[in-house]
Formats: sequence, C-alpha cells, structure tokens
Amino acid sequence: MAATTNIIDLIVTNHLAPPLEEMGFARKRRVFRRYADNGDAVVVGVQTSSGSRKYLAKFYINIALVPVPWLRCVRESSDPAALQEPHDSEGGLSTRVTSSVNGRWFEDTWVADAIDAHERGRAAADATRHLVAQFIPLLDRAEFLHRLENRAALPGFCPEEAMRAVLYLDAQRFDEARRELDDLARYDPDPSFVTWARAQFPEGEPFRATAAGHGFGHAG
Repeated sequence: MAATTNIIDLIVTNHLAPPLEEMGFARKRRVFRRYADNGDAVVVGVQTSSGSRKYLAKFYINIALVPVPWLRCVRESSDPAALQEPHDSEGGLSTRVTSSVNGRWFEDTWVADAIDAHERGRAAADATRHLVAQFIPLLDRAEFLHRLENRAALPGFCPEEAMRAVLYLDAQRFDEARRELDDLARYDPDPSFVTWARAQFPEGEPFRATAAGHGFGHAG
C-alpha cells in the first residue's frame, strides 16, 4: 500500500510534526514523545487502520501519558535500559483524536486520499494539538496524582485505582497503596496486576492486607 503509506507520511511530516515539535516533542518515524525530567512521557503515535485501501488512507492518532512507574508495571522491569521509548499502547492514560468535535467512538478513524490529504492533515493537526495540550500538564506527576485523588476529569481512559496504587508505591505512600490494592483485589477478575504490585513493597514494608484478612510478604 505504497500510496496509503505516502499519504499518511505526508500528513505526519507536513501537518502533525510541526506543531508537535513546537510543543517539545521529538519525532521517531510516526511516533512523537515529550519527556518530563523524571522520565514520564506523553506519546503521540499514528497507526494505520486495517481498513486502508491502496489510494485511501485510514489511520488513528493515539495519545498516551506513560508515567515511569506505570511503564515498569507494563514491561515488568525496573531496569532503566528496558524502559526506553514508551509506546502509545503502553499508556496509563490514553485516548484517540476524533475527527469531529462530537468525539464519538466511531469518529476516531481519520480518512484521507491524495486529493484531500492536506485538508485532512490540517484538521488532524488542529485536533491533535488541542488534545495534546490537555495531556502536557499531567507530565507533572504531582498534578496527575492530585487529579486522580480528587476523581477529576481526565482527557482519556485511565484505570484509576491501579494508577493510584502504582504512583503511591513509587512515592512510598504504602498505606494508600495497600488500600487501593485491597479494593482492586475484591473485584478484579485478573489478579496479575495486584500480585505484581504487592511484590513491589520493599523489605521492611511487607504488604499487609487492610481488609482482605491476609498478607503477602516481599516477593524478592
């Protein structure tokens, strides 16, 4: 699908890259990343849709906030070398740029051909810039956690209990982390996250269930 690839690359290069680079993002192919000093990242990725045809490009624009503590969980590693270049699919807070102000789920697919590529590219850039601007303040991890604690509106989907637990663990706020994990353990049908998180408590701070009636020692 060379024609489709060319259309998407044209939109990325001519329309998405300039405003994102002005906002502090660095580009690698179709992925843009902006990092905070602590390594947390906002990632913008352009993904080709399987519905593309030879001369009709269909694509998604994904935006994700990837805090380092969350990335450690996703990649199951604390090795800095294994935590490079977070992807938009690894977001703890994520969304897609929609092709209309209505923001309906079926409008998250962008469509362009060779004739209207520049017009669609400009529209995609405007919508992306607007949404990315809502993510950037959340690179301040304290601000992100403050919003999570206050159940404030967020610009995308976030598994809030799990995210609070991860950030509390990183901040060594162990009592709050335990409470979040206890709540998750009650209803989460997949225990893998809770098991992983409980194993992250350091020596001297073993996990103590505050409600479930059982404890887990340090797994290391």
